[in-house]
Amino acid sequence: MISFLKHILKMKYMVFILLVVVLFGFAGIMYDVLIISKQKSMVIEFNYPGAEKGLNPDGSIFEISELKSPEVIEKAKKNLKDKDIDTEFLRSRVFITTRLTGQPLDDIVAAVQNEENIVYMPTTFYAYYTQKSKFSKNEAALFMESLEKAYTEYFAEKYSEKNDVLIYKADDYDFEHMDYMEIHQVFKDKIDVMLSYLKTHQNENNTFYSEDGVNLGMAAKKLESFRNINLEKFYSYIVQNGISKSNSEYVKELDYQISENETKYEKMHNASDISKAALGEYAPGIAAVAFIPSINTKQTYYMSRTTTGIDELTKRSYDDGIEAARTLDVLEDYRSLKEKFSNFETTGEDKKQITDEMISSLSNDLEILSAEVLKTDNEYLEHKTSNYFKVYLRDRSGGNVIIKFIILGFLFAFAIMIFIEFFEKLVLKKLQVFEEAFSSIELVKKKRGE
Repeated sequence: MISFLKHILKMKYMVFILLVVVLFGFAGIMYDVLIISKQKSMVIEFNYPGAEKGLNPDGSIFEISELKSPEVIEKAKKNLKDKDIDTEFLRSRVFITTRLTGQPLDDIVAAVQNEENIVYMPTTFYAYYTQKSKFSKNEAALFMESLEKAYTEYFAEKYSEKNDVLIYKADDYDFEHMDYMEIHQVFKDKIDVMLSYLKTHQNENNTFYSEDGVNLGMAAKKLESFRNINLEKFYSYIVQNGISKSNSEYVKELDYQISENETKYEKMHNASDISKAALGEYAPGIAAVAFIPSINTKQTYYMSRTTTGIDELTKRSYDDGIEAARTLDVLEDYRSLKEKFSNFETTGEDKKQITDEMISSLSNDLEILSAEVLKTDNEYLEHKTSNYFKVYLRDRSGGNVIIKFIILGFLFAFAIMIFIEFFEKLVLKKLQVFEEAFSSIELVKKKRGE
């Protein structure tokens, strides 16, 4: 052992090993700078409902290839120094794959072993990018960061919900050719649609709060307050004062609506009565058909009820009756309005001016309220969309590569040193023996004249 240490501790070997280690270490640094640092990757994990079925959030077919679509690449390359770089070239440098791990892999293996068919839809993907020019400025990390942001924006814009229904712009509405009751209905319908949409999100997540400390329920309350107070004041004012741009024309419109709803009410009311009368025509003996002796899992007899025409008639009678009641309420409203507006022949210009000012105020206030509600809902959608998938940018450590090169260099130098010190003479001796043997064979051939 001591002899072995004396051999390897010779100065010439120490210098040789150090030189080789330094050369390999330098090679490792160059490999890191030119190769490893120009390669970047990221992991994308989709976790929204339907991802495991290969669907987008809107129910369309999911395509991971959209990560490197021209539209996404165009957005991603905007942050690069070389903005003139060809989009198709960049696309060719992006590679996407997936990996099977854990339970999905076990399920697939088990299905194959049992000769069963199985469909696996991956939800985790890996994207890799390699910069082609190794001696230019390193923009691999910057490009992958840009690609992640571009795809997030693209996915959100294309597949997340659109809340345009919450947008109200005063300039988008021309009330000049509408009567005041029509304008009221436009406001009411718009607010009702906004409320319906907002409450859907409230039911999805009643714990979300915006940066301003507003939740979706508070935003909905603002809309309800506007409808029930501001809009109701406007409605009461025009009804109590019989305000219309043309009272006679509006009364004619009310006559038409009354006639239409009277016809509808009679139709639905009669349909409900007919269904009720048909129910009474069923003979008492129908019970023998509707109820069948059956036995349950506990071996106990019971009477199982079957679906019969009675069920359909009952439902039809109920639905028609409900619709008739709704129509009657609408009809009474129209009759009440006709009674009020019939007492006013014309509307004074002063009252029209006041009403126009109220409309302008309502429209401006609703536009401001719409912006507030939209801001809250946008933050909710951003929060909701951010949970659709998670992206992890991966950074391969060059230090590990350099250490590996240094270790490899040491082992290589050590192997050469061992060879020189312990095996070189033996190998040379054997080679000399082979050389002498071949020389003897050649000499014999010459003597034989071959």
